[in-house]
Amino acid sequence: MTESIKKYADIVFPLSTQVESSGSYLNTNKKLQHYNKIINPLGESREGADILLGLCNTIGRIIHMIQLERN
Repeated sequence: MTESIKKYADIVFPLSTQVESSGSYLNTNKKLQHYNKIINPLGESREGADILLGLCNTIGRIIHMIQLERN
């Protein structure tokens, strides 16, 4: 972690990059696009869904995540 981050950030979420996670999004033509993980997350980084679930568990909220099957 850089000195700037240590100086200014109160909380840092170790979010992994797109190549370190799998997911989907809608492109500008409204077409659903999927991408797969290419490498494992580095260091302590985690996928966004894992960070969200951890935060919800910490504050006592329960959310349910679903995994959609790809055609």
